[in-house]
Amino acid sequence: MISYIKIAILFIAVLLISGKKVHGQGTAGVIDKGKIYTNLYEAKVSPLAVYKLDLSNLPVDSFPIDLSAFKNLEYLSLNNSHLEFIPREIDNLGNLKVLHLSGGDFKALPADFSKLKNLEEIYINVNKNIDFSQTVQVLSTLPGLRTLHLDNNGIAKLPSNFGNLVQLQKLYLNQNKFDEVPPEIQGLKNLQYLDMKGNQIPLRQQVNYKTFGVKVAF
Repeated sequence: MISYIKIAILFIAVLLISGKKVHGQGTAGVIDKGKIYTNLYEAKVSPLAVYKLDLSNLPVDSFPIDLSAFKNLEYLSLNNSHLEFIPREIDNLGNLKVLHLSGGDFKALPADFSKLKNLEEIYINVNKNIDFSQTVQVLSTLPGLRTLHLDNNGIAKLPSNFGNLVQLQKLYLNQNKFDEVPPEIQGLKNLQYLDMKGNQIPLRQQVNYKTFGVKVAF
């Protein structure tokens, strides 16, 4: 009787172990979508398990970096790497939702950014070299874009095509050189929040400003 019990226990144990191997549900096989990888070599061990990758502050001579293996990437930060060109592999990250490109030296976004259909939020802060008219042209092709950060770029006026970003809901223009709320935002029919803190907008205009239901922070 005891031998039958031992055999049954052993059989169940084998089934459980096999199930973990097949479904990847063992401790080592659990995918933590909230984990932010900051080491590229660690991330490359299982690239399909990486959903968040922070490569901020990498020296510019570390690029180009092959990002094509990170098919499931949803969050990518390349902050403060002084990039002169955007890595082309980013264009193929179709699941990307949040992209940090602040502190760069690039002048333009690649036209192939239009492939990033799921991109919801992008940071392009602290970049005095960028061509904002071209940037807006590219960003207007992203149907999912909801939040745009353009802080501390020395901007005094928005490009005339800025109204094409009709999909925007939140816009951050902190620490620039505006002396009025830019009239171009009146074309942003879905805009809900505008952050203008740290600009040179007179108090009188702040008090009197009305913007079609948009909440403005001065």
